Amino acid sequence: MPALKIKNYLTTTIFAIIFLSGILVIFQIGNNLIKKNAKTEKNAVMQISASTNNPQIGTPITLILSFSAPSAKLFSFDAIVNYDPEVLRIDSIKTKSIFPFYPRRLIEDYKNRFIITGINMDRKNPLSAAGGVLAEITAMPLRTGKTRLEFLFDGGNFSNLIDSNDKNILEKAEGIEIEIK
Repeated sequence: MPALKIKNYLTTTIFAIIFLSGILVIFQIGNNLIKKNAKTEKNAVMQISASTNNPQIGTPITLILSFSAPSAKLFSFDAIVNYDPEVLRIDSIKTKSIFPFYPRRLIEDYKNRFIITGINMDRKNPLSAAGGVLAEITAMPLRTGKTRLEFLFDGGNFSNLIDSNDKNILEKAEGIEIEIK
């Protein structure tokens, strides 16, 4: 009889261990799903401002591409901005030193856009900045009319601001309308 009690005790113990292990596995899977589906706090803004909103034909203007990200460690950004190249010509893009490496500064008049991409190559030391100027763009008004400089922004899938966890934190991208007289 004692051998039967020991056998029942071992069987019960083994089932208890298997049961508790299963609960721990289920808990870990649930925890991973929660982390995976956790919403990234999107609180950053990218914007364009101009030295004047009513420039004269033939007088260059300066556009400022800036951002604010109050609570982020930053890794990279992409700014894709549409405009009307028949009204405004983009002559140059000067990037600032807020991101140490700019892989792209591209003016594509034939696609009605310009693209600026910045990245911090040092993953161990992400950029900690609440905001700043990303680039200065020199533009020439070509003819009378209006043009809207608008970020290509689909919930941040095109223009974006990426934090050190590879999450897009860009909540909105604010363009500007310019009327040339």
